[in-house]
Amino acid sequence: MDALVRLGRWRCALAGLALLWGAVPAFGAAHAQTHAMTPAWSLPRGAVRTSIAQQASLYGAPADIAYYEAPLSVSGMLSHFQKHHPELRDLTVQQGMAILSERQGECLRTATVTGLDRARSAGTLSRVCWPDSAPQAVQAPQWLPAGARLAFDFATREAQGRHVQQVWHHPDAPASVRGALRRNLLRLGWLPAPDDAAGTQQWVQGASALAIDVVAAPSGSAIVIGVQDYEGALAAPVPSERQP
Repeated sequence: MDALVRLGRWRCALAGLALLWGAVPAFGAAHAQTHAMTPAWSLPRGAVRTSIAQQASLYGAPADIAYYEAPLSVSGMLSHFQKHHPELRDLTVQQGMAILSERQGECLRTATVTGLDRARSAGTLSRVCWPDSAPQAVQAPQWLPAGARLAFDFATREAQGRHVQQVWHHPDAPASVRGALRRNLLRLGWLPAPDDAAGTQQWVQGASALAIDVVAAPSGSAIVIGVQDYEGALAAPVPSERQP
């Protein structure tokens, strides 16, 4: 799966994860338990659970994330979690999403609930741990325009290699940021998509594929990045030409 397809696949997940864990890097200096036992997630009968990422990292911290759909309303699902997971004591409601959470030692567990219809709901089950020995700060790619600030960083490792999703904020307008990105990428030897490609841009260099989307944001632009580093004999696909 190339970086462009992945960028679309993860767009909603990025928004939800950024909302849930935007403050995680500032969490915790001293922690009581490093590897406390964590109870297994309980879902109601008829629910379907899908693992999103088991070898993932959020800002460099280990994270496990699953998606579920359940035959219960939002209120029914919240009641289920409160009954089977009383440790999830903190409830927050934001942007149509209910979030139950707890912090245990160095780890943050969350269960989100969003309504699909009157009798069905969906959400994520996640656990992220922020060790005492925090990972090094994320280094900005050389091709990013000066002044970009990291807003979100999420990475997974799969059979084809490592995939990274990031969101950076820049104070300049989208048109200016797009121009700077293109100049920097060309200067550093990336192979671009056609000049007339709109929206998400694809780039390839060696065994790496890159997808970039620049959108307007309060006080500037949001630079949404998907990077796929292929490993072994796999090679990054070359962006295809747009057909007239």
